[in-house]
Amino acid sequence: RKYLEMSSEKIKAIVSNGEGPKLEFKSSLRTNLHTSTFDKSIEFSVLKTIVAYLNTDGGTLMVGVSDNGEILGLEKDAFPSNDKLKLHLSNMIKEHIGTQFKPFIDYELFALDDKHVLKIDCLPSTKRVFLKQNSEEEFYIRNGPATAKLSGNALIDYVSHRFK
Repeated sequence: RKYLEMSSEKIKAIVSNGEGPKLEFKSSLRTNLHTSTFDKSIEFSVLKTIVAYLNTDGGTLMVGVSDNGEILGLEKDAFPSNDKLKLHLSNMIKEHIGTQFKPFIDYELFALDDKHVLKIDCLPSTKRVFLKQNSEEEFYIRNGPATAKLSGNALIDYVSHRFK
């Protein structure tokens, strides 16, 4: 019980720092909160941020938190259990990023005020990481507080500089 109270205070302290180069908030894992429907583009935006952190200096993604730092929780994602939510995230990572990058990604669910928030910590990867969707591969980095897609010469220059 004490651990839970301590961890919820810790999460609130992290959130109160606001978004920045190494901290990003996402309102949900898979639900478009405007239409209340599951939306692959929502999942994809979570994965993009994870890949960008892996390709840059690492960082933390808080899912279930609005851009302005309001704790929304993950209840609208409608997973039957917390284990199913974690399994879903694990499968998203396996399918679109790759199992070999799992050691660089750590995630945990935290209960705050009857809501759940997912904290995803990413370490900088030692190898370049691409986000796979259908037959395409995309490369993302963090650029200040934003995620940016690189291609062409910018991608080649970045990779040769960052992953010597």
